Amino acid sequence: MTSVHRLCLIALLSLCASGARADAWHFSLESGLLSWRRSTTELPFRDSNTKQVAVGFPSGLGARVGYLPLEVLEVGLYGSVHWTKFKIDGSSANKLANFEALAYARYVLPGKALRFFVGPTIGIAFQQSRAEDQAALTSRALVVGGQLGLYGFVRDALSIDPFLSFLFTRGTLEVPNDLPGGFGGRTEYDDSGIQLVLGVAVSGWLVR
Repeated sequence: MTSVHRLCLIALLSLCASGARADAWHFSLESGLLSWRRSTTELPFRDSNTKQVAVGFPSGLGARVGYLPLEVLEVGLYGSVHWTKFKIDGSSANKLANFEALAYARYVLPGKALRFFVGPTIGIAFQQSRAEDQAALTSRALVVGGQLGLYGFVRDALSIDPFLSFLFTRGTLEVPNDLPGGFGGRTEYDDSGIQLVLGVAVSGWLVR
């Protein structure tokens, strides 16, 4: 066992030792308030990659189911469907539909009315973007990132939770063959991006 593995094992044992058993379930509905995304598409027939920066206001909902085996540890699943009208390089004509399915873990600081959390997330995402008078572009990607925020308890079983998500995506962009210009006659290109989402959730809690 290497020193890195020992440190990870010690950190895990310390986490388990420091957290009292909670046996609680967490259910939430959440929505993004502001989204920022920077994407890079690798086009083989160009000297450089195509880069875009997009800022928009999402509409849609995400649902989260989490379980806290310990007071300081939460694991769960998350899914979302939302639509965003983006301003891309000064234009506001681009619309994006986004579907995500993610698994996550969170370290939740002990507390009463306010409990901060932070943790990693991983999953898959499907996106379809469309500009005015153009064919739709479809992408699928692996998503890796994290989220930080806080649970603000207004009651024992109800909290309002602002959060910030930071996600890294890596996948493929599918371009229709009939798109003007043809993009070199190929239909799939490597696509990667960074996305930040500021949002808020409403959560219900069930403690056994």
